[in-house]
Amino acid sequence: RIGDPFPVDDSAVVASDSLSAVLHLCLNRAGIIGVAVTAVMSGTGAVSAPAAALSRKLRPVGEAELRATERALLAALHTLLQGNRHLAVMRSRHEARLAAAAAAATAAAAAAA
Repeated sequence: RIGDPFPVDDSAVVASDSLSAVLHLCLNRAGIIGVAVTAVMSGTGAVSAPAAALSRKLRPVGEAELRATERALLAALHTLLQGNRHLAVMRSRHEARLAAAAAAATAAAAAAA
């Protein structure tokens, strides 16, 4: 029923005065309270997280911080270029080995014939 403080059908449980009935009612109410608290916390996080993220991004940036970030970016690019060069060298060596193996197989087949 709308308007009840805890919408739990406990009419059958209230009729019996056993311990399990009391536990049943307590667990029902604890579950409802837990869901309500979780909803409030989730709503608070949904509202405060974007505000916190925007406030961090909209702060003024100093010249020293800008230079440090540029240095870090250049170092990352340098590392990336070194990795690409190494990959190209390894790829060319692998292709040379494959070509040599194919030539040796062709020569062995020609010698056997």
